[in-house]
Amino acid sequence: MVTNPLYWIWLGISLGYGSRSVKPLIDAFGDAETVYAAGEEALCDAEGVSPMDVKGLLNKDLSLAEEVAGYCMHAGVGILAYG
Repeated sequence: MVTNPLYWIWLGISLGYGSRSVKPLIDAFGDAETVYAAGEEALCDAEGVSPMDVKGLLNKDLSLAEEVAGYCMHAGVGILAYG
């Protein structure tokens, strides 16, 4: 199931594109939107996720993700989500 691409962009920004923490997070939460909604305790409990990753994931500001999505839409660039 593919959720709103905005949350996938946010996840990439929060962790850094190509992060090895994406798979453990998706295994634990199911999709990027659920990761976005997760609180600090749930993120800390996810196996394979570092404290530095958790710190990045606690920033729920979507403004940069919205900019990236807007650019992609304007430029005709597709967004490839995990899975």
